[in-house]
Amino acid sequence: MNLRKAKQIQDKISETTHALHFPERKVDAMTVESWQSECLHRLKEFDDTMTESVELSRVEYNIRKLQGEANAKSGINKILTDLAFINRKISILQNLLDDMVKQEPKEVVFKRVELKTAEMQKADRSFGFEPVVKVSIFTEDYIKEKEAELRQLKKERVKLDDKLLDLNISTTIELDEADMDLLVKYDII
Repeated sequence: MNLRKAKQIQDKISETTHALHFPERKVDAMTVESWQSECLHRLKEFDDTMTESVELSRVEYNIRKLQGEANAKSGINKILTDLAFINRKISILQNLLDDMVKQEPKEVVFKRVELKTAEMQKADRSFGFEPVVKVSIFTEDYIKEKEAELRQLKKERVKLDDKLLDLNISTTIELDEADMDLLVKYDII
């Protein structure tokens, strides 16, 4: 089975394990005449269900182990690491771009400085008045460069996603007959 199918089977095993029905854990000795016999019956049923749950979990984790080995051999682990790093870079860059304010043209800044200077001279305020004209450090060219970098990173991510999908479909693992029989028994495959 390919790795994509293996992941689906793991999910089904997990669902099946969680859906297993355990018997009631107590017997009412007031209403059940042969309560000792009923307790033994339920204990056996409980133990059998627990054994099945453990066996299904064993197969699930066996698949996980085989998947891990296949991921390492096929290069999937490297791709996943590269994808995680690209996603982190995209996130950082996107967050920074969202907060960047484009620097105003120099003519606008000079005009703002001129107006602030005139205001200071006219108001004759020296105490508590701070002449400030703040200018963003982010030039239009810088922002465009970072936007282009972001687009390139997203293209790289798409390529890696495609490569990962191809590997998940083309890389296979094999289960032994006993594991396959258990999955068939529970209609998982």
